[in-house]
Parts: sequence; structure tokens; C-alpha cells
Amino acid sequence: MSNRIGIIDCGTNTFNLLVGEPSEDGNIKVIFKHKITVKLAPSNTTGIIGKNRFARGIDALFVHKNALTNLGVSRVYAFATSAIRDSANGAEFVENAKSLVGIDLKIISGEEEAELIRKGVIQTIPDDFGPFVIMDIGGGSVEFVIGTKTELIWLQSLKLGVSRLKGKIQPNDPISEEQITALKELIKEQTQEVVSHLKENNITKLVGSSGSFDSIEKMLGVRPDSAGDNPGDLFELDADRLKKLHTKLLSSTLADRLGIKELIPMRADMIVMALILINEIVELASIERIYHSEYALKE
Repeated sequence: MSNRIGIIDCGTNTFNLLVGEPSEDGNIKVIFKHKITVKLAPSNTTGIIGKNRFARGIDALFVHKNALTNLGVSRVYAFATSAIRDSANGAEFVENAKSLVGIDLKIISGEEEAELIRKGVIQTIPDDFGPFVIMDIGGGSVEFVIGTKTELIWLQSLKLGVSRLKGKIQPNDPISEEQITALKELIKEQTQEVVSHLKENNITKLVGSSGSFDSIEKMLGVRPDSAGDNPGDLFELDADRLKKLHTKLLSSTLADRLGIKELIPMRADMIVMALILINEIVELASIERIYHSEYALKE
């Protein structure tokens, strides 16, 4: 019987599949990974996942289920995060995942999500790294986790994901100065407690994880060719180059961003939200060094 393990991370924008195989030394080798764009964010007016998005999500689960079957996976753990836990028809989605696809989907709280993200990220953190904050930007929520490699100090999940921010601001193309100001004020208001804890704990290192940071790392060209394709690394992002990227993309149109080969199309309409969010946290909390971890919740 196969001892392979499958993880399905049902996020707001993407449904991610990771399949690993335990080895004799206790480590787990990643043998397959795949992500499917779903953009499942519920409507700002009705609070429900629309029919087309709902169907997209179920279709994505069918695709992942087929991959799991073909790979002979014996254990599957499926988690649902912000879009499904916050939508009025999230429970219906879970029921359909079970009855139609045969996948037991567990809705986890924002705090549980943050704890799992931490357990993934710390696998990439050196022993002598010191205290830091993890910032995981999703479509529906953003998780902040303060601690060290061995100690959890504080965590919080906020409804500030890039899809949610885009829905609230409904940015022009390109985003206007007035919209940028409104977005910064919203972020400042919602992250007061986060910033307070960062300052109280003298946190100057930020470790970003998940999709937006993946895209930023690619656009900055941080990852050396010698690193290969295996995840599990931690790369430092140059603060000055990140600032220049932020400034450049603030004035860009969607067409401009779709022309950036390092930026996958599904993130082109939301990367500006992510950059403004990161920049505000960096400035408000006086963050000095920024890193990207290739591990997150599913790891």
C-alpha cells in the first residue's frame, strides 16, 4: 500500500495540491505539485460564492482528485481557508466536495491557518535567524505570525487579502492616487494591533510566504538558477529593488502587468494591492530586512 500523502489547500484564489512521499530518514520528498486558479472570493454585496466560481472550485477538486488517484495517494488532508469559511454558502461547498468529489474538506479558522503557515515556514528558517514576523498574503486574508524558529509569540489573521482589498477599492486602471490613499488608510487602520506587537517585540525581519511573495521574488529575479526547482529555500529580497518595483507597478496598467513574463496572469490584477500592503507594513513597523520563504500552509 502506498504511503504517499496528499495536501489540498483550498485558498481564495488558487486550489493547491502537494503530494509527498515519506522516506526512511523521516523526511518527506515532494513528488508532485499543482495549482488551479479558482478566484473563489464571495460577493461583497451578497456574501456568497457565485455559481460560476462555486462550479470552478468543484471542478478544481475533481482535477486534484484524479491526480491523487493516479499517484496512488493513500492519505489526503484538505483544508479550506478564507473564501469558504467567510462565505454564506461555504458549508454547501464543503457538502458538495464530499458528495460529488469524495473529498473531506475541513474549514479552518484564521488562527489555525496562521499556525499551519508557521509550521511550514519555520522549516526554511536557519537556527540563528532571530525573531521575525511571517506575513502570508492570501486572496481573502493575511496572516501575521511573530516568533522565532522555536517560539510562537503572537499571531493574527486579518480580512485584508488582495481579492478582498480589490473588491473594496475597485481600482481604476491604473489605480488612482485617491484610491492608493484610501487603501493605505484602510491598511493602517486594520493593522494597528499588528504594528504595535511588531514594535513591542523589536521585529525588524519580515518573512513573506505564498502567492504574492512568490510573484515578487520572480519579478525581482532573486532565486539563483543553481537553486533548482525544489522548494524549501529562504531568499532575501533587496529592499531598494522592492521599493522600485512597488513604485513602477503603481503606475502600471493591467495590460502592462500582463506583459511581465515573471508574473502569472491570475496575479496581474492583484499584485498592486499586495505591494501596497507590504510597503505599508514595512514603513509602519520600520521593517529593515525582507525575505521570501518557499514553504507555507500546505508544507
